[in-house]
Amino acid sequence: MTLACLGQVAQAQSRYDETAAAPAPAAESPASAPAEAAATPDYAKLFAQPTPSAAEAAPTPAAGEPAASAAGTPPQQPAAAPPAAAATQPFAPPAQAAAPAERSTLVSGPKPTKLMQELMKAPADAPLAGTPITLGEAVRDSRSRQDQTQRAKAYWDLAAAVADYYLAVLEAQELDAYRAGVAAPNKQWDVRQADVKTRIDAARFAAQAAQLQLHTLLGGNASSLPPVPADVPHCGRYNAEYDEIFAARPDLVAKKLADVLSLRHAELRSMTQAVEDAKASLEQEVTMRAATNDGTQLLNAQQLLSLQRRAFVTRAREYNQEIATYTELAAPAEVPADRLVAMMIRTSAPTDQLRWGQGDIEPTSAEEPADAANVADGSPAGENGATPTLQAERRQEVRRPLQRLLGRERERSIVVSRLRNLMDRE
Repeated sequence: MTLACLGQVAQAQSRYDETAAAPAPAAESPASAPAEAAATPDYAKLFAQPTPSAAEAAPTPAAGEPAASAAGTPPQQPAAAPPAAAATQPFAPPAQAAAPAERSTLVSGPKPTKLMQELMKAPADAPLAGTPITLGEAVRDSRSRQDQTQRAKAYWDLAAAVADYYLAVLEAQELDAYRAGVAAPNKQWDVRQADVKTRIDAARFAAQAAQLQLHTLLGGNASSLPPVPADVPHCGRYNAEYDEIFAARPDLVAKKLADVLSLRHAELRSMTQAVEDAKASLEQEVTMRAATNDGTQLLNAQQLLSLQRRAFVTRAREYNQEIATYTELAAPAEVPADRLVAMMIRTSAPTDQLRWGQGDIEPTSAEEPADAANVADGSPAGENGATPTLQAERRQEVRRPLQRLLGRERERSIVVSRLRNLMDRE
C-alpha cells in the first residue's frame, strides 16, 4: 500500500513538472515570432540594396567619384543613402568587402593617358619637322584672354593632327608586316594599302596646316621652324568645380560644359578599353590564323584597331578643346601662362606647396604663429615672411577657404595648387 501510494505521488509529480515546463516554450514563441517577423524586412532590404549599388558602379568608373558630377540632382542620392546604410549596418563585413571592389573599378583597366602618350610617339622613319614647344610656351605673351584660349585650342588641334599622322604611318607599317605573313593575300590588301598611302599624305598635310596655324598665332616668321607639340593632351579626370567657381555668377554654358567634362574621362576609358580589345582580337587572329587563307579576317581586325585608335584621338581633342573653353569662362580675365597651363593639364606641385596637410584632404583652416606687431595694431596676421620670435608665440586660426579645392595630387581641378602662392602674396 505504501509503495503504491509513493508511485502515485511520483507519477503526479512528473505530470506536474511537465505541465509547469510547458508554458516556457509557449512564452518564448510569441517573443521569437515578432523577432523573426522584424528580421524578415531587414533581409529583404539587404538583398534588395546591392543590386542598384552594383549597377551604379558598373557602367562607368567615374560614376562612383563624387567630384565628377556638378549637377543639382546627384546630391539627392547621398540624402537617401543613410537609411540604406542603417539597414545594412549589422552586416558590416559584406559592406566593407564591396568597397575595395568599387575602388578597384576606379583604378583598374587601361589608362587613357598612357594610350595617348604611346600614340604621340613619333615614328623613327617619318618624324614631323618642327620645333617642340610646350603649352605654356604657346600661350605665353598672348595679347588677351581670348588669344590665350585661341592658342590653346590651336595647340590641341596640332597635337591631334600630329597623332593622326603618326597613326597613319603606324597603320602602313602594320599592314606591311601582316601581309608578309599571308601566303596568298586577296585584292583587299592592295586596296587597303593604297588607301593607307593616301591617308598618310592627307594626315601629313593636315598636320602641317595645323603647324602653320599655330605658328601664325605665335607670331612666327617664314624663316623659323613651325612648332610641334611637346605636351600630351590631357586624358585624365577633370574637376570643373562649377558650384564653387560659379556660385555668385551662374553660367548656363559653363554648367553644361562642366556636365560634359564630368563624363568625358569615363568615355575615354571606355574607348581605351575598346582599343585594347581590338588589339587582343588582332593578336589572336595572328596566332590562330591558318597559313593557307587569304588573311581577310586579319585585315578586318587590323582595320578595326585603326578605327578605334582614330576615334580615341578625336575624342581626346574634343575633350581638351572643351577644357580650354571652360577655363576661359571660369577665369575670364587674363591669367599667367603657368597658371593657365595648370588649369588645363596636370602639373606637379612643388614640395613647398604641399605643407598644409597629409594625404588627399587639405584643411580649410589652420593654426600658425601670430605676428605680434600685426596683432597689436589690429591688422590681420598671416604668412608675411617674418621670422618667428619668442614674443610672437601666440597662435591664431587662419582661414584658407580654397584649401579644400587645392588637394594634393588632384587631377584637373580648375582651382589648382599654383593659386597657393597667390593667396600667400595677398
